[in-house]
Amino acid sequence: MNREFRSVLAALVASSALALGAPAWAQASGDPTVHFESCADREITWADLAPPAVDESLRGELTHLLSANYGPRFVAVVAHGLNLRPSRMKDVSQALQALGGEVIQVGLPGHRGFGPDEATEPYVAWVGHLKAALCAAQKTARDKSIPLVFLGFSLGGALYLDVLGQQADPAFKVDAMVLFAPAISLRFYTYLIKAFYIFGDDYYLNSRSPEGYRFSAGAKMKHYKSLFRTIDNVHFRASASYNIPTLVIVDPDDELVSARGIRKFISQNQLDQWQVREVSNAESTLKDKLHHLVIGEEALGTATWRQVRRDFLVHIYRSIGFGAPPLPEGY
Repeated sequence: MNREFRSVLAALVASSALALGAPAWAQASGDPTVHFESCADREITWADLAPPAVDESLRGELTHLLSANYGPRFVAVVAHGLNLRPSRMKDVSQALQALGGEVIQVGLPGHRGFGPDEATEPYVAWVGHLKAALCAAQKTARDKSIPLVFLGFSLGGALYLDVLGQQADPAFKVDAMVLFAPAISLRFYTYLIKAFYIFGDDYYLNSRSPEGYRFSAGAKMKHYKSLFRTIDNVHFRASASYNIPTLVIVDPDDELVSARGIRKFISQNQLDQWQVREVSNAESTLKDKLHHLVIGEEALGTATWRQVRRDFLVHIYRSIGFGAPPLPEGY
């Protein structure tokens, strides 16, 4: 396997991932959010969104609510990428909290240490869980009469667009979006991974992404199939429903996502409320850094992260009608 292709696989796994086996403690009951379709189905509880984790070290990977530092002034749903630990979205979530955001930090099935996740089809489990989290967020936003926003990295961003494109429930629509390296337009060579399908759904590839970022040692073919299915749906379902005030943040050297392809997607679908901000992770302190990781200070470097943080906070505040944000000292 040549070096270039190995780096592609590493980038894929860096934005992806799932647990590779069900732990012995796993309960017999499944995830109640699987096959969840709309907010009218049933009222979602925090117990539904946060099943028991295998141990305390994984508690931070579960979907949970992070209180705003004041207010709250808005509600935010934050979704991670494939094989990214949900807790690695903490820099994004903390920035939102500092500006009065009540944050629902999502831990998608397969990224949280809940045994039964392995028995479900990844795509179905991901979509159902994200829909359930959006329902919980929308209820909070309506009860408090405040805006709802969405921030997603890689798979997380693509998955939300898929949900939005289904138009299954108006409650899923948000007032503004920030998409970090959204997996909606991939480099052409990433599709070479489909060659491994011949080994079956349970065949997996080891990850070369930074150890502190990846949730699992690798991802199975069924997980990549679900990723590609999500991307196909995003393009098939593309419509005016996507034209929400959106800031896309991407590194032009991203190993997985094509910045040029994203711009083409925006143009083809006449998304005039979308804007793209290109960044560089040249200052990253990560030993095995990847251009795909644009979600925090360690991954981007201090100066670049501060600018990115400022950019998406300004975007959110202006998009929801609040004007210039009251940025804390140091922001």
